[in-house]
Amino acid sequence: MMKRRWNVLVAVLVFCLSVSLLPIEALAVEETNNVGTEEAVSSEKKAEEPEESFAPGEDDPGAGRLSGNPSSEFYGSMPKNRAADTYKHDSRFDSGYTIQNGIDVSKYNGKIDWEKAKKDGVQFAIIRVAYRGYGKTGSLNMDPKAYEYLEGAAAAGIPVGVYIFSQAITEKEAVEEADYILDAIKGYKISLPVVMDYEYADDSKGLCGRLYDAKLSRSKATNVCLAFMERVTARGYTPMLYANSGMLSRQMYADQISSKYQIWLAHYTAQTNYAGDYNYWQYSSTGKVDGISGNVDMNFRYIKNASNTPIGGTNITSKSSTFDSVKLTWGKVPGVSGYRVYRYDSAKKTYSRIKTLGSSSTSYTDKGLNAGKTYKYKVRAYRDLGSKKTYGAYSQIVSIKTKSAVKGTVKSNDVNVRKGAGKSYKVLKKVKKSTRLSISGSTGNWYRTSVTVKGKKRTGYILKKYVRLSSSGSSSSSSKVGKTSVKLKAAAFNKVKLTWKKVSGASGYQIQRYSSAKKKYVTVKTITKGSTVSYTNGSLNASTTYKYRVRAYKKSGSKKVYGSWSTSKKVKTKGSRKAKVKASDVNVRKGAGTSYKSLKRLKKGSKLKVIGSKGGWYKVSLKIKGKTQKGYVLSKYIKFY
Repeated sequence: MMKRRWNVLVAVLVFCLSVSLLPIEALAVEETNNVGTEEAVSSEKKAEEPEESFAPGEDDPGAGRLSGNPSSEFYGSMPKNRAADTYKHDSRFDSGYTIQNGIDVSKYNGKIDWEKAKKDGVQFAIIRVAYRGYGKTGSLNMDPKAYEYLEGAAAAGIPVGVYIFSQAITEKEAVEEADYILDAIKGYKISLPVVMDYEYADDSKGLCGRLYDAKLSRSKATNVCLAFMERVTARGYTPMLYANSGMLSRQMYADQISSKYQIWLAHYTAQTNYAGDYNYWQYSSTGKVDGISGNVDMNFRYIKNASNTPIGGTNITSKSSTFDSVKLTWGKVPGVSGYRVYRYDSAKKTYSRIKTLGSSSTSYTDKGLNAGKTYKYKVRAYRDLGSKKTYGAYSQIVSIKTKSAVKGTVKSNDVNVRKGAGKSYKVLKKVKKSTRLSISGSTGNWYRTSVTVKGKKRTGYILKKYVRLSSSGSSSSSSKVGKTSVKLKAAAFNKVKLTWKKVSGASGYQIQRYSSAKKKYVTVKTITKGSTVSYTNGSLNASTTYKYRVRAYKKSGSKKVYGSWSTSKKVKTKGSRKAKVKASDVNVRKGAGTSYKSLKRLKKGSKLKVIGSKGGWYKVSLKIKGKTQKGYVLSKYIKFY
């Protein structure tokens, strides 16, 4: 009997032990099999939900590189523990430039003692203010350290720029990012550029995220970046693009951007071989600076030394107006940092500065004015010299009268007309849908109008979104945009020059080139000045026929009104050119970038044919193992004969 009891006890103990050792997953399966119908349905619904689910801030695209894990795309041959003053700068900066040392920071750098950083040689800082999440939704977020850093750097007297870590995949999103960061920095002194950080997100598995998955063509990526630059410029700041050397060389047409805007190159190496234009160089992600614990990104800034010659005078070349705005256009002054616009203040009996613009700006639209009123303006250029500014002569004074009040129609019922331009003001009257109003000016999001209250006319304000203006109230003429004609000329083996007839009143021009791969026309350039009547399209192949078309556009508020396309024209680029290699051990790579496989190493004096170009690379044809192959060589190593 005792033996039987003992056997039963042992069996029970063995069973309990075996259950306790079962995998958690097995127990979970057993538990799932016992749930009721309602819970099972709930489980099925969960399975149908998208896999992607991020809490706010979790899909920060900077979580890889900014936390100390850059992808291989950023690296060249990187020395260890090398002092900043031992890095070798490109020969283009040997004379005529001042080189400054600086840092860029984000929340991953933690608490910063800016006074210590300044004493340790930090001459400038570029601060991450915002980022777009790399998930599908692409939400916009602030860097939690942004304002702390902006205020700390300012208190220490360190000049700052700002950047947004982009994941924009459309031009609309790029503009959205520009507005987001510019709205965030209102009230802060930003003396360096507002930057679009254009790079892929990176996690433990490699490159990832919405920008990486979008697989944008080079043209689309270029246009996304240009949209950001143009928006920042339009709002009176100086824009700049940040990208690694691979992104600049292979994922976009960097020359289209650098021809007008600044470039911040990221290339972690002792001496970059990037041949394109750049104004800043992020050379390391493992720098050490007093006042910052851990690693920090290190940068050089190349400042072209200002000429000692006097700044030329500014000349206002045109003026135009609507009922609530005045547009001024002036001639570009060489070698200046920007322009200041002044408007006469009759109450103060003096001219007051209303806008400071960057060096690429040659026009400004003063908005929020009153109809039928005369305004006076003048403009002058300035040049930054360290913490000071030197000024050129004022332009001539121009007077311009805004156009007469326009008619507007109320689009909704029971819309408030208020005493002032804001919802906190008293309601003067409620107006019905289709009510006709006289619109005599604007302030922000509000139109100035008049209504009759108890038999008396009263001035009031109504939200713009509730009013449809007559065509004469638009920001530019609603008349038909004229058609232009285009001429083509093969400027070189890798370039085509387009010229066209100026269209009266045009704000700019759109240029498209036919893509045989996509079987449609693709935009290669948007000209933002109506006075520009030529464009040179580079990075082409030799002995190749290209087809182009051009059309003008006028700006109408935030929209563009386009004219008809010009007649399409064809042109064939010039033939290949014979060339020699200028240095020893020069790589011929499979693609236009240092990350591509080397097909062959060439000795000095080696002969080859140049059949095209991409960015700072020449496309070449040569024999490798008895077969004619195509590859790419950095243009600086090639000499034509």
